[in-house]
Amino acid sequence: MLKSNSTRDITAISGLVKTPEQLANATTSSPTEVCARTNSPRSRPLSIYLPNLNDSLSYSPASNLFVYPEMSSFLLRRAVPVGARAFSTSTARSSFAKMTIVGRLGDVPAIEATSTGREILKYVVGTNSGPKDNQKTSWFRVVSFMDEGPQRDFIASLDKGTLVYVEGDASMSSYQDENQKTRTSLSIVQQRLEVLSPRKPSQ
Repeated sequence: MLKSNSTRDITAISGLVKTPEQLANATTSSPTEVCARTNSPRSRPLSIYLPNLNDSLSYSPASNLFVYPEMSSFLLRRAVPVGARAFSTSTARSSFAKMTIVGRLGDVPAIEATSTGREILKYVVGTNSGPKDNQKTSWFRVVSFMDEGPQRDFIASLDKGTLVYVEGDASMSSYQDENQKTRTSLSIVQQRLEVLSPRKPSQ
């Protein structure tokens, strides 16, 4: 929240709310900067860049976000400048490890039961690295503990090769293999998943 030592009044540099008629009459195709600044001289402006005002915004009740019909929130986040602040309703932790993966599903996600009887969703995401003529694929195993419902069913129905954006909590653990050698395993617990595009036609 922006705070001011005086009246805390916020002056909008550009209009934050536009009617459909205003959006329809907008002709600029360059990014539009919307700023808000407090009366305090020490305050720094917060900027959000919107790609094109000709595009109408739609409301997504599930994510509580306004998004462009043909643009995922992943792409919208890439348009936000580095200096912008991010807000979250999750509980703050003193230390944590996060991982972001953009890649294609190596297979159809599977629902499996743990030893305690709880169902979990498991899938593998592949990413490519290296020169174009000699790329190497890295595979990341992801698990989701989301409850049974439409969201889990949707992820479970994704085809092999679907391009996804995944955010998850990452942790390392050690174990003994069948030859009594110590191995290290990377565990990723899904916190967010977005479908960027369906599988390639050739797959």
